[in-house]
Amino acid sequence: VGLVAAFTTATADFLIGQSVRGLRFELYAIEILLLLELVLAERRTWRLDLAAGLLAGLVLATRLPSFGFVALALFAIFLRRPERHPGQLALLVLPALLLVAPHFWHNRQTWGDPFDSVNRHLRYYRNREFAGAPGHRSWAEVERDPYGGPPTTTFDFLFRVHSRRQLVAYSIEGLDRIFVGRYAEQTYFAGTRIRHLLCLAGLVLCLFHRRGRFLPLYVVLIMGPLPFLLGTQRDFDPRLVYAFSPFLEIAAAWAVLFPLRAFPPTAPRAPRP
Repeated sequence: VGLVAAFTTATADFLIGQSVRGLRFELYAIEILLLLELVLAERRTWRLDLAAGLLAGLVLATRLPSFGFVALALFAIFLRRPERHPGQLALLVLPALLLVAPHFWHNRQTWGDPFDSVNRHLRYYRNREFAGAPGHRSWAEVERDPYGGPPTTTFDFLFRVHSRRQLVAYSIEGLDRIFVGRYAEQTYFAGTRIRHLLCLAGLVLCLFHRRGRFLPLYVVLIMGPLPFLLGTQRDFDPRLVYAFSPFLEIAAAWAVLFPLRAFPPTAPRAPRP
């Protein structure tokens, strides 16, 4: 599976085009795959737990919205310990927190909000969604400063600015744009319809395998509120899809190899004497 996923990654038009932009997502992809390797490791030692905590901190420092994925990964490592006690949990969590604490402190000292690096992007999405609406900034103001306006938080933007019906509708629209619609074929899946179909088929087929059934969950956790945010916008930077691209390529590889797993070749019969 790994070799097939590496091949589809190396030959994907979208990923090749994005690789020259100097983005952090190549590093991020390596970090989350290494963290998953530690989650699935059969042997459990305090050194591996410490490494997982440090790696989780690097994942968060590279892309802070990965909190849900990191929390589940560390919790899964903790549950796989034969004997579980608070010291082991601290060994997983404290290194991650220590690595990202300076970032929060800098945000607090500079902007007055420890989560400013996340919340300022929510202001950007809010401004673009409601530009020109009563009580909101005009298009001219948004064009001049897209990150301006009153402060907001993830909770406020999702559950106070929008109704539950909007939350569901925009999320469905965002998922369609990422995985199915014409926009998907023009961005991440550009140039290869077969790869597009293999990714979608793999996300379904892996649900029926013991070791693969968590793959769609990893995709959901890394996406977070991204489908909703993209559903609220007229357009978006396709680099945002890059974050969970390793799992899409693994899903495509799963679909390619599924017939071999489901119907393994039988050994030839020995000729009769």
